[in-house]
Formats: sequence, structure tokens, C-alpha cells
Amino acid sequence: MAFWGLVIFPLLLFAQPVSIYNDDPEQRLPVGMEKPAHRFISAAGGKVAQARVEPPFWWIGMHSPMLEVMIYDQGVRDFEAAIQYPGVSIRKTTRLQNPNYLFLELEIGPGAKPGKFDINLKKGTLSKKYTYEIRQKTRTRAACKGFRPPTSSIC
Repeated sequence: MAFWGLVIFPLLLFAQPVSIYNDDPEQRLPVGMEKPAHRFISAAGGKVAQARVEPPFWWIGMHSPMLEVMIYDQGVRDFEAAIQYPGVSIRKTTRLQNPNYLFLELEIGPGAKPGKFDINLKKGTLSKKYTYEIRQKTRTRAACKGFRPPTSSIC
């Protein structure tokens, strides 16, 4: 009998009392606090002051041929993108909940030449055009040595 008392008594000692909040899985805040309003705002997007494309340019000859380009403009999410430039193709289009963003995954193939080209967006009768530039890489990363002064100011 004494053995069972030694086993059960510690279990009772550390048992948690039943709480009035156990039936609410969303309860994470102390009593009296409200959930912040920003948590419930949808990503409807606002007015775009200036359209932009990020990164503004890229280089030929990078280690990875893949490049993700972000287009930020009023309501671009639902547009279809097209590029007519030798060596550059769209591999994937990603649309967010916010209607002002569109992400394009581009592949810059070995036949691509430096220059400017247009990213054309179209949705029904609406169309938008963004000029993008790919540049020639002037130095290789292998030419830059770590923890040593570079031989040139460009690495």
C-alpha cells in the first residue's frame, strides 16, 4: 500500500487544475487583452506610387542560370508575362495574395547576349511593358581571393 502512495502522490502533486480556457484552442493572450487588428487585414494591396522591377539588372555568366525577378506595380498579379529575347525564358510565374506583386523565374541560357529586352504583361485588353537589362560579367568570382587585398577594386 505504501508503494502505491509513493507513486500516485507525486502524480497528483504535479497535475494541472482544470482551466476555463482549456476548451478554447485559440486562447494565447492573457485575460483582458485583445488580438491586434493588423492580424486580420487582408493583403489587398494599396496604391502603388512608383512601379519597379527588382533586381533592376542581372549578369550573363553567373553560376546559376536561374533568376527571380519581382515586378511591383498596380494590379500586376493577374497579368500573363511574355519575353521575346534569345536565350532568356520564363520558367515559372508566382502570384501572391497581394495584387501588386508578380514574381517571374527566368532562365538565362548559354546563348543569351548582353542587352535590354521587354517583359510584356497582358491581361485581356490591358498591357504593360517593363524594360530589363542583362549585362556582361566583367570578372569571375574565382579571381577574388578571400582575406587578401583584391588586385582590382571590382570583385
